[in-house]
Amino acid sequence: MRSIIYFFHLLGYVLLIVPPRAIDLTVSERARRGELAKQPLFIVMIVELLIRIALILLVAVSLESLLSNNLYESYMLDTVFGMIVCLGICHSFCYFLLLGYLHDSIGLKLGMRLYRLLRNLCYAAIPGLVAVVPLLLWKWNQAQMPFEDGLVYQVYSITTLLMIIIGVVEALIMKRKPLGLDVHLPAE
Repeated sequence: MRSIIYFFHLLGYVLLIVPPRAIDLTVSERARRGELAKQPLFIVMIVELLIRIALILLVAVSLESLLSNNLYESYMLDTVFGMIVCLGICHSFCYFLLLGYLHDSIGLKLGMRLYRLLRNLCYAAIPGLVAVVPLLLWKWNQAQMPFEDGLVYQVYSITTLLMIIIGVVEALIMKRKPLGLDVHLPAE
């Protein structure tokens, strides 16, 4: 069971879903005087983000070589991976800005609330991608074109809209520190 949890955490980290580890990395490097000890949080954030983006590109290229270019393009997987990267960059920027750079000036409570809201809005699009997988598999099994009738877009749009609503409500009512954040960020 532990290995399954580890696998999904690693998958979320590679796909830029799990929050960055830049604050923990910066604190631990400074404590042990590592090679990143003298670097500002922004540089550590950029390095971590670039490594994660490179891992996503590696996954995308590997998937394209496994599936064939035609199948990869017809299912718009390049768009999917591009969207995941853009959302991950947005999430990382919110993390850096609200929990790293502006942490002291806006306060922990407001920073956490804004981070939670923006993180939820960034990732409202991801469940829509997962929701269309069974539909795309069914269409593939029926030898239908994946996007010609608009059903995939409708399922995606409805799921994403629902996740936006749920994300805003969750950000408004939850008071605890978002799960998965660095251990060096104090709880509210």
